[in-house]
Amino acid sequence: MLNFYRRFIPNAAEIQRILYDLVKGKKERDKTTIEWSEAAVQAFQTCKNSIAQAALLAPPNSETKLSLVVDASNTDIAGTHFLDGRDFIIYTDHKPLTFAFKQTGEKTSPRQQRHLEFISQFSTDIRYISGIQNTVADAFSRIDEIGIPSEIDYEEMARAQTDDEELLTLQAANSYLVFKTISLEPHGIPLHCDVSTGIVRPCVPKAFRTTIINVIHSLSHSGAKATANAVNQRFIWTSLKKDCTEFCKWCIPCQKSKVSRHVKSPKGDFSLPSAIFSHIHLDVVGPLPPSKGYRYCLKAVDRFTRRPEVFPVIDEKAKTIADTFYSGWISRFGVPEVITTDQGRNFESDLFPFPCQIFSHY
Repeated sequence: MLNFYRRFIPNAAEIQRILYDLVKGKKERDKTTIEWSEAAVQAFQTCKNSIAQAALLAPPNSETKLSLVVDASNTDIAGTHFLDGRDFIIYTDHKPLTFAFKQTGEKTSPRQQRHLEFISQFSTDIRYISGIQNTVADAFSRIDEIGIPSEIDYEEMARAQTDDEELLTLQAANSYLVFKTISLEPHGIPLHCDVSTGIVRPCVPKAFRTTIINVIHSLSHSGAKATANAVNQRFIWTSLKKDCTEFCKWCIPCQKSKVSRHVKSPKGDFSLPSAIFSHIHLDVVGPLPPSKGYRYCLKAVDRFTRRPEVFPVIDEKAKTIADTFYSGWISRFGVPEVITTDQGRNFESDLFPFPCQIFSHY
């Protein structure tokens, strides 16, 4: 982030010289301890102040093309009204987003389509920028990671190791693990750890495993494999991969946001009727304004010819509907083989199917 604003910071090299001297000659992933002095603290604070001064808003040039650099965050969300009504480019380090407006709707869920429709009101020009170059947006999205999780009580873990049978089994087994006892300050409680990888990895009793997985998984809600790898870099126990996989399966935020498959109902198969008046649809319309005592209508449509018939009825009781259906339809066109309704109470009553059952035997 300092390098991003470097050209806007006066005397940047002199301000950052002390910090650069701390890592001068260091190799990548060098684990040598850095001596953090008062001068380094003062230089770090000066660098932060210089960035704050360099990033102050200034009147924009209305003739230039605007750019919006974005990144996802687990805890915060922000926006700007400065871009309303202006043409701008969206830069993101999430490359699949650059194809969002180029793919068909079949590959996106209804929710994703609504989100894209909203974004398209502002801009559809989404371009890719590598994560290394997306410095500022990436830094702001990871502000919450500056704090180190403190939910793990290593002293309680050390006390629980005293009667942990799994730890005794691992220590007695002839494996690649190299155990070393570390004394925890300030009480000097011994914590048994593995140092075979060059990293101190405590052996975790069963009571602490869920807490540790939750602390690490909640940082980015990564998948089961990535979560297991992250936990395995810091801790050890025998069923580590299995426990991480089970935890990720039951993680509620992951289940809500990581929908890998959307179930779409297949189109209904409605077979065509083979003869006239063999399949009809019935429905009751009303209540309507009264006319000569009638407030409802029984509507019947033949599915083969699309012929509609409407019969006035006084009420929508099952007996009234059955009598009207018999006198208005069956007496003229016969008993249909299939009747389709909306399963209303007037059609589900025992009185309505009774005439159909009688005349179906003739």
